[in-house]
Amino acid sequence: EASTPDQAIALARDLAPDIVLMDLQFGPGATGVDATRALRALQVAPYVLVLTNYDTDGDILGAVEAGA
Repeated sequence: EASTPDQAIALARDLAPDIVLMDLQFGPGATGVDATRALRALQVAPYVLVLTNYDTDGDILGAVEAGA
């Protein structure tokens, strides 16, 4: 469980999960889309499943374009 995008990335590097459950909102600063993009760029990249209450096409499209 991570409370920031940077923490999510660090945990994924350390734990090498097969899949990460990601929300798009982390508060001010980086977003779940930013974290998803970074996770999918890792050498051993986990799949990222986004589960969120956002419902706009822009938010969802950003997550898909980031590799979710």
